[in-house]
Amino acid sequence: MVPANEKQRNAIEIAKRMIWWLYGGLKEYKLAPNGDQAEILRSRFDRIFKRARTGYVTLNSLLRRLFRNKAQLLLVLERPEIPLNTNAVLTRSRIAIRSTWRLSPDSGRPVSR
Repeated sequence: MVPANEKQRNAIEIAKRMIWWLYGGLKEYKLAPNGDQAEILRSRFDRIFKRARTGYVTLNSLLRRLFRNKAQLLLVLERPEIPLNTNAVLTRSRIAIRSTWRLSPDSGRPVSR
């Protein structure tokens, strides 16, 4: 994603911080799984990815798309033994991000759709 203005840059930064906050919680959960923490993490996921009114349409679309994969993305809450950062997950994330880009006909640089 290539933000066009400060509002969009801010929206991306907030989303990144919230996603890293979720990821940190998932890492902690893997060390000591419990039902209460799993519910907190599910709520945190909803708070991040249901929030599709960021002021940046491309980011909103990406957050909604990730929200639709909630069961798969939070599988670690049911099976803490699985790794959080498998190559398949990373590949899908890269594809999702790249699918929001196109190359500028003028400069050949990636620009947001």
